[in-house]
Amino acid sequence: MESYDRDLHTHGIKSYEQPKQKNKKGLPFGLVLGVIVGSIIGLFLAPKSGQSLREDLKDPKGTFEDQKDKVVDKVREKKAEIDEVKRIKDTDETELEAQKRAIHQDVKDHNEGKDSIDLSKL
Repeated sequence: MESYDRDLHTHGIKSYEQPKQKNKKGLPFGLVLGVIVGSIIGLFLAPKSGQSLREDLKDPKGTFEDQKDKVVDKVREKKAEIDEVKRIKDTDETELEAQKRAIHQDVKDHNEGKDSIDLSKL
């Protein structure tokens, strides 16, 4: 079988043979096989037993509320951590500014009346 060249084919220079289809069963077979394998893996990896899962399905509101409470607790913990980091950062910046002002004031007090600064005493 020869390869297809659109320009040659449209100008009638070469003929074109359409490739033959090999196997049309690939997609349906793969889909069915995927569903079967996925179901088996899901059953083996399920975190709950069948009885427990059926009970949860009977009361979906309770299950949803349990999950919601867990998420809310995690969000509150993260917010508390962020607030603590902000508090520490603000405290550090405040202390840093106070130290800067104190150093500037010390330098100013020490150098009153002098035209130059003696760096050896700093």
